[in-house]
Amino acid sequence: MANVASRLILSTGSPCPARPSPLTFNPMRLLPRLAAAFLLVASARADSVWLDDVSFAVTHDAGPGNAVFVAGSAPQLGAWDTARAVKLEWSAGNIWRGTLALPRGVATTWRPFVRGESAAATAAPAAVTWISQDATLTPPAPPPAPHRGKTIYYVTGWTTPHILWNRPGTSEWINTPLTPVRPGLFVLDGVGTPGRPLEFVPNNGGDFYDNPGNVAGANYFARADAVWLRDGQLYDDEPPATVAAPRFVETTITSSFAGIPSRRVRVLLPRGYDQNTAKAYPVLYCHDGQNVFDPGEGFGSWSVDSLVTRDTAAGLLREMIVVAVDNTDVRLTEYRPPGDLRNGVDGTGDRYRDFLVNNVKPWVDANFRVSPRREDHALVGSSLGGLITHYIGLTSDVFGLLGVCSPSYWIAPNFRDTIAAGPKPDRRLWLDWGTDEGASMWDYGWPGARVLAGQGLVHGRDLQVMVGVGDAHNEDAWRRRLPDLLRFLLPVTDGPNDLLLAHHGAPATRLARQSGTATVQVPAWRGFRYELQSK
Repeated sequence: MANVASRLILSTGSPCPARPSPLTFNPMRLLPRLAAAFLLVASARADSVWLDDVSFAVTHDAGPGNAVFVAGSAPQLGAWDTARAVKLEWSAGNIWRGTLALPRGVATTWRPFVRGESAAATAAPAAVTWISQDATLTPPAPPPAPHRGKTIYYVTGWTTPHILWNRPGTSEWINTPLTPVRPGLFVLDGVGTPGRPLEFVPNNGGDFYDNPGNVAGANYFARADAVWLRDGQLYDDEPPATVAAPRFVETTITSSFAGIPSRRVRVLLPRGYDQNTAKAYPVLYCHDGQNVFDPGEGFGSWSVDSLVTRDTAAGLLREMIVVAVDNTDVRLTEYRPPGDLRNGVDGTGDRYRDFLVNNVKPWVDANFRVSPRREDHALVGSSLGGLITHYIGLTSDVFGLLGVCSPSYWIAPNFRDTIAAGPKPDRRLWLDWGTDEGASMWDYGWPGARVLAGQGLVHGRDLQVMVGVGDAHNEDAWRRRLPDLLRFLLPVTDGPNDLLLAHHGAPATRLARQSGTATVQVPAWRGFRYELQSK
């Protein structure tokens, strides 16, 4: 039997970058003999949860075929769902190690356990053996935010609206009246904690509640620090008077690359695209385009259109453009990296990559308002589509977000070696597979995750691994896992939030009179681009 006595070690490492670096300048050059004041003027990107790298080390003899996992209260630890716990990696001395990112300033309860590495064990809660008591850790609190809490704008015909909200980390609910802004518009300011989700539901101050989708008992969640609620939909900016529904655009993209056929490409534009004419959007590119939108063709549908529309309205995802690129009758070849032969035929994944990068993406960029940032471009696929997503993500500098679902690593041993020999990928990467997919998928899942973690990707921040219990190799399984995938790659907290800047104004500070060089730290919103102005 495995030794149940364990030694637990954990340490908090360097925090994930979250605030602008301190500004260093010489105030006397700006205004000799005068006190200097300066204003930081921001372009539009918003705050999100601060994370801290926490290293776990558990000394335990897990026994043959077993591994040590860590479960806990934080979403990054599976929220106590053992199937979503983080797997630690064995090292000499029976020390199981792992690093993951946890919310700063938030108490997280965690506990290690032993479980077999097989699909059957993963799907069986009874296969878990806990090896210590619960422990609690609290990463250091983040620096002060430039605002006190959440800001919620609410459009309603009620005369005395209230918002019932849950104090984060407690079971306490508070019903607070809103402040009128103008007829039909009210605001609640400074509730909850910056950077942390806030659960709330509006009401008329009595017995009537405005539940999302008119679903009794359902509540809203403000992930962004400033939200606008109107007609059951959350926005991170003030929406125009009329917001059109999402709409499709379809075209055929001509291929410039030998052996790569031209094909249909369908684009889903988000709500209000035609009204928000100054707004640029992140883009989600999907392989196997026939199966991306409802009702799907041949093998079913991922239902990306209904999912993105629903989760955007719920304030869970950024408004985004979705590009579905059809496959062709040479899918098996063009979705396989070069250097990996199948029946004597080499893969043409490099040419398919070039088709996406040089034919499809330029058409999208030219015809739609697209963010230029690599961090705003996601590529997602499953099976061979998952394999080619990983390949394209590592061999091009276009996509900063990768959704690698049930990848067919089994067919590409040379590419597996390339992954293992490579440096840390400068990408945010999602990797998943299902317990019912068979050995050809299961046998490469955990080894692939081990390679990525060993290269320095941190669970919960730039790497998320998910095992779908009971999931087979089909569209239905990928559709079920897709909400978590998109919320990891394109969370609403990563996007622009003009309401923060409009409501609070740009951060500013004042310097006392001095000579020489002064270093000043100013609380500011993460991800904004700042310019220094002085008077």
